[in-house]
Amino acid sequence: MAAFCGVGYRFEFKPRVNVRLDYAWAKLASGFYFQVGEAF
Repeated sequence: MAAFCGVGYRFEFKPRVNVRLDYAWAKLASGFYFQVGEAF
């Protein structure tokens, strides 16, 4: 069985540009994710 937890933060950087920050951790691993998305 896997157990994990994570937190995330999302905000609009400027009009139509979104930024997403996530951090997740588990017993044997952890990870940080950064994503930028643009809507046309």
